[in-house]
Amino acid sequence: AAWLANRLVYEKPRHVRKVLFLDENKYLESTGAGRTLNLRIARDSRKYLLRALVCSQLPDDFLGLDGSDDKTALTYEVFVGDVGGDPHAIAGALKLLKLPAGQGFEQFLAELGSGGEDTLDEDTDTSYQDQARRWMIRMADDVELVRSSWIHYVHLAHVFEALNSSSSKNALGGPA
Repeated sequence: AAWLANRLVYEKPRHVRKVLFLDENKYLESTGAGRTLNLRIARDSRKYLLRALVCSQLPDDFLGLDGSDDKTALTYEVFVGDVGGDPHAIAGALKLLKLPAGQGFEQFLAELGSGGEDTLDEDTDTSYQDQARRWMIRMADDVELVRSSWIHYVHLAHVFEALNSSSSKNALGGPA
């Protein structure tokens, strides 16, 4: 995959705009070709008119498990969503967002993601909570909070139901 992405991006003329989406980047990082591709797109993206969106669920995939493979200097935009309450993930998210530790951002990051609590307990009513999704985004030196609510898009309810991957559904799509 890394070799093919390398060819698709770098064999095209430099003046042609390109977009590259890499999801679950940890698998590419496990190969030499993948590490080379990630480093090359981080350093040569402007020269080749390339916009690369490299995604992963864990900050460690960009920071390295022990912090020795830190790529934060090579990032321009970072989106951070639901990291849960894991202190290690929160520390990594702070580093990716270039925010200082101990300034109150930890609690804020722990509450990101969906407003409603995911629970299988039928006795727990979370309907009063805000169901909007929230992310923190760093673009260059600016950090912003983004909130998106889709509750007024009732004509897309069938799409949201099809894309629902929460643990409240079983593997066949019915109720758990």
